[in-house]
Amino acid sequence: MLGAVCVGMVVHVVHGGWAGTTLAPLELSESLRTVHQGVVTAGALLMVAAIAATAIYGRFFCGWGCHFLAVQDATTALLGRFGLGRERAPWRALRWAPVALVVYLYGWPLLPVLLGEVAWPGLHVQPAESAWGSFQTDDLWRSMPGVPVMVATFFVGAVALVAVAGPRAFCQTACPYGVFFAGADRLAPQRITLTGACSGCNRCSEACWSGVDVLGELRASGAVRNSACMRDLDCVAVCPTGAITLSRAPLQLRPARPAEVRAPWAEEALAALLVLGGFLAFRGLYAAIPVLMALPAAVLVAVVTLRALGLRGGAAVAPTGKGTLPLRLAALSLLAFTAHSGLVRLHEARAQTAELAARAGDPSDLAEAIAEWEAARDLGVYAPTTLRSRLADLYLRRGDRRAAVAELRAVVDADPGDEGARRALAAVEGASADQGAEHPYAE
Repeated sequence: MLGAVCVGMVVHVVHGGWAGTTLAPLELSESLRTVHQGVVTAGALLMVAAIAATAIYGRFFCGWGCHFLAVQDATTALLGRFGLGRERAPWRALRWAPVALVVYLYGWPLLPVLLGEVAWPGLHVQPAESAWGSFQTDDLWRSMPGVPVMVATFFVGAVALVAVAGPRAFCQTACPYGVFFAGADRLAPQRITLTGACSGCNRCSEACWSGVDVLGELRASGAVRNSACMRDLDCVAVCPTGAITLSRAPLQLRPARPAEVRAPWAEEALAALLVLGGFLAFRGLYAAIPVLMALPAAVLVAVVTLRALGLRGGAAVAPTGKGTLPLRLAALSLLAFTAHSGLVRLHEARAQTAELAARAGDPSDLAEAIAEWEAARDLGVYAPTTLRSRLADLYLRRGDRRAAVAELRAVVDADPGDEGARRALAAVEGASADQGAEHPYAE
């Protein structure tokens, strides 16, 4: 089924390129446009339908319809051949990260609406020719960050994170949409149930790549009620006695659950701080890193660091073995990169604050904004064209055409197809002969 989903995605892309206009992206992320701006999107309708179906049949959408899960499972199968990728991250703080991300993505932007500061436009349908056509579009990639970033996101979330945090680690520690499906799953009557004689072989739990203690759940309440269960039926397939099946089970809002070993609060607090720090450092880094890459990257840093410290979520174990030194070096490298990224983002945040203040006309704020953007440009691994364009605008506001031309030329060299930068460069160079010419960007 997951293979069919991937084939369908390829057909969608090919049709979009051939026909010019095609079905709007069936991306769950498009629901954000609906929540924030009221634009009804095909992706939002898919998400609503999937949540409603989950409340009846259980969390099957993730296991049978998610291309990201398909890549994770392929990674797990490949790493399994080398005896790798099966150790899970036990810290509960990591499982709360997607919940925090849901609040950040869906709740925080709506706060001004709830406070009455901004009016919500209400639900409405956009025509196909608009930038965000509800059901048809000529821009299939409108909600995507670009091919290089998409490839990097898949590598970080579906390959690297799985390698260090276990099968389906992205689903459990970084996917915001899974939070909605997990909530709806609690109401679902269709569950994995025990209907025959169980031999206690535990093959069902071993086969579950979602990390569910299937045997423990069945013995505790007769059904698997863990919302991490994605109904992929691997446990049913491996049961030697045929005692497990997918059938109706009575609703239990507080079911009996098998005992779970919990990490000390100090480990949980450290894990939470590492994830938060990493997310703040990576989110929007170089005007390129989206949230669905920033959070798994932060979780990756947290897990590698915690394990390098010898922590295993229940007891501090002195690190031993051949992998200790490489693990520590990896942790130091990741922490250094995170700190560097955080410093770049700090300069960017200060620059944005000073730039807003500079619009009131204070020369000192303008100088501070320029200094902070310059620091971000010089400190970063590379300077994105958006940063250089903003610097060029600020230089022009200060009257420094020479510096503005240098930045705009760098933008054009990096992206020859940027017509806006080309026009701006031509305007500045054309105005250079006339020192009294008005600022080309003046409001």
